[in-house]
Amino acid sequence: MNILLSLKKFSHIGYYIHEARTKAKERKKHHRDRLNLSNDQIKYLDKVVIPEGCSYQVNDHTFSSIDKALAYCKRLSIERCKKIWGAGIPISITNPNAPKIFDCACLPAGLLVKDSKDFLCRYAPVRIIIIAVDLSEVYTEYFDLYESDIFSNEHLYDYGLLYGNYPVYQETELCLSKFSEQYTKQINTPFVPEPAFGDPSKEYTGLMDVHMAYDCYSVEVLSDGTVYDDGNYAFPLGPFQYLHL
Repeated sequence: MNILLSLKKFSHIGYYIHEARTKAKERKKHHRDRLNLSNDQIKYLDKVVIPEGCSYQVNDHTFSSIDKALAYCKRLSIERCKKIWGAGIPISITNPNAPKIFDCACLPAGLLVKDSKDFLCRYAPVRIIIIAVDLSEVYTEYFDLYESDIFSNEHLYDYGLLYGNYPVYQETELCLSKFSEQYTKQINTPFVPEPAFGDPSKEYTGLMDVHMAYDCYSVEVLSDGTVYDDGNYAFPLGPFQYLHL
């Protein structure tokens, strides 16, 4: 009997050792593939405007080019990235040549809100682009433009909306988030996507807030059993995580 129990015990140990080795090999392969990932494979990266003289910051590390910043990101495991940032890696782009105060006189005639990113981003002292933790695509870009030392206007652009083939939501659809537990502590939290961008074909004639993204209101059951449906969790920087994941 003791011999049989020992054999069963060792068979279980052998199984766990095999599983651990298999997972370790998978992690090594994923890390190797991540290191070998070409920047050309990152969806929408070619849509990111890169003015000369910018610096790029990731996790308190500063780089002289976006390629070097991405090389640093590739050395981090997906698991570590998720623990630090959640669904997306923020890369801060600092442009020392951008004016502190935006001059509306430089706006070209006929510039539409949906087309404003590429022009306006060149005047932003600091921009943030958020890239998927698996480095598969650029999610969003965010920056402020200042009309004075005190007042600024938010500019948020979802690259999937600008360049992809997203479905159009009408504020009545109930969707599921695979990542929202970072905010709600629930898995597959339902949420309602609401357009925040108004009329994207409106002319950009002066500084205004631009939210080319969906504001996602979660639907969650609280500890007392009541339903809360008004949490949008860090808009404008958070909602992209609901739609993209």
